Amino acid sequence: MHTVKLPSVQYDPAIDNQIVNMQEMKPLKVYNVPVSTTFAIFDDSDILTDPTHEEESLCSGIITIVVKDSELCSVLKPGGSTVAEEDLLMCIAKGIERGSLVSKLVNNAVQESNDED
Repeated sequence: MHTVKLPSVQYDPAIDNQIVNMQEMKPLKVYNVPVSTTFAIFDDSDILTDPTHEEESLCSGIITIVVKDSELCSVLKPGGSTVAEEDLLMCIAKGIERGSLVSKLVNNAVQESNDED
């Protein structure tokens, strides 16, 4: 989304008309990049990071952690097996760590893309 450019659009309320200018492209402003990490729980104790679809279908529970700039945004735990507090905190810590890594990778890729333009 960082590299998306949209055409300029002018709106004329007098005639209820939109004029799209494909020659004038503007970059999409992206203010936040949330990163989600999913964890699969097996046998109420073994936790797997970033499970495949098949692994998710075999596990006893799922946790999804969403972070933005090392800030916890969301924890989703839809049913399934219970999770000990220390396991939940470990998942949050790993989600924050992975979010930071993914954000750096995205920023580097965007920078390289911008350097090519």
